[in-house]
Amino acid sequence: MQATANGRPGQRCAVVYNPIKVSDELRDAISRQAATTGWTEPIWLETSADEPRRPTTDDLASAQVDRVIAAGGDGTIRLVADRLAGSGIPMAIVPDGYWEPAGEEPRHPAV
Repeated sequence: MQATANGRPGQRCAVVYNPIKVSDELRDAISRQAATTGWTEPIWLETSADEPRRPTTDDLASAQVDRVIAAGGDGTIRLVADRLAGSGIPMAIVPDGYWEPAGEEPRHPAV
């Protein structure tokens, strides 16, 4: 088995993703990259409008992963950042969707 960049083979990540915004091609690319770098197959956790609190902090912590990837728009990224705050689990971001930075005013042409 190939070692990862920090020398530990077999690390695992969870990917929290919005199924409406994340394509099969992106899922395949993340899985291929994990395999290429010696990580095990990612755990895939969907966000859902029906269950807006999923995944929970407990879901992510109990997965016993080395990193969580947030794949989607600003809602998914905020959800994951909120869930991981203070956990010590590193987070990576794969933006795929609409991004609305907090605190920015919409830009309109001068009238």
